[in-house]
Amino acid sequence: YRHVKGSYQMRRYTTNKLSESVKMSLERDYLKEVMHRVAKGSLEDRFYGPAANRLEKELKAVSVYSFSELGDFITKHADLYVRFIAFEWGYCALRKGEEYKAQCVESSTGLPKVDVNSCPELCCGCVHNMNNELQCKSLERIAIAHQNIVDTHPLDTIKKMSAAVVKIIRRRLTK
Repeated sequence: YRHVKGSYQMRRYTTNKLSESVKMSLERDYLKEVMHRVAKGSLEDRFYGPAANRLEKELKAVSVYSFSELGDFITKHADLYVRFIAFEWGYCALRKGEEYKAQCVESSTGLPKVDVNSCPELCCGCVHNMNNELQCKSLERIAIAHQNIVDTHPLDTIKKMSAAVVKIIRRRLTK
């Protein structure tokens, strides 16, 4: 059995390992869990970014619900999202009808390719992005690595690219 990326055996092993319906179900369940954590509002569960701000605002509007009513609201509200994916640098909370706003949109199709095009420099500038404290620390490490490239790389083009990444991440972390 060969574990070479792109090999026939590896493709055969990974194809359909996680079906689309199972993946969507897992994402929806995790989204509901995060929504409950946002609604709870505890300090250890703070979230940052445009998607988190929007979610907090929407959940505050229903703060008078009982626990079971809140659960029903969250279940219905989770259906407004196409995808909810966690990355090292943040979550992608992609809402239905707003896919065109995603930074990871493929120009040829006009559709977001979250699994393919996601990266810190795109996600940090996206309205669908949100981060927790641990992911903010990860962004800080990514910014430090890019700042090192800015400070040490001999090619100006590479320096400019890394400087742009640092700027985007710093902007995200100060919001």
